[in-house]
Parts: sequence; structure tokens; C-alpha cells
Amino acid sequence: MMLLTAAELASMRATQALAWPDVATHLTPTSTANALGEAVIAWGTAGTAIPCRLAPVQAQTRISSVATETVTLPNWVVTMAYSGTVHAGDRLAIGSRTYEVLAVADGFNWRTALRLECISVEK
Repeated sequence: MMLLTAAELASMRATQALAWPDVATHLTPTSTANALGEAVIAWGTAGTAIPCRLAPVQAQTRISSVATETVTLPNWVVTMAYSGTVHAGDRLAIGSRTYEVLAVADGFNWRTALRLECISVEK
């Protein structure tokens, strides 16, 4: 098995970063209780002006029924720097739309970017 050098991996990451035409604001949820004791989610800004690429997922429907369970399928992929700290459940504001992160593609040996599976949500 051939291993990449640190310089080769850095070069791959730099090349990947050239294809990020969009900019995101990273939003994280905080849960508080209202006067009735109901959970209320507030979205705080964890990062701004994060270079990224937003791309639609092809040939996939948004909602799929599996047995009696409804599963939400991603319809967008956001790609950003490999060192990002975005988690499932966070949101990204890109342009005039907001996207909720369903999953983070992780566990690769040579990660050159962070890929986030998302759905579009209302602001």
C-alpha cells in the first residue's frame, strides 16, 4: 500500500479548496425551556465566511418510506475544509437559504475535505 506524504496531502487539500465558490455561516443549536417548560431551539453563530461548495444530490427523493418509518434523505452536499467542526444537527446558512446537516461523511484515511449531507430548511 502506497502512503501519501504530508506534502502530497497538503497539495490535494489546496487543490480541493480551489473549488469552493460559496460561503457559509455555521449555526449550532442551543435548547432552552420557555415559560411552559417546552423546549425552544435557538441558533447561535459558530463561524462565518466559511468557504464551501453547495451541490444538489442527483436522482434522490427527499422523503422515503421504509416500512412504517419515514426517513429524510439528503438533497444537498456541502463540501468545506477537512478541518471543519460541523456536526449532524447543525445548520449552514449559504446565500439566502439554510441547510440542516443530516450526516457528516467521515472516517476516510486521507481526508481532503469535509462532506456534509444536508436538507434545505425554512429560515
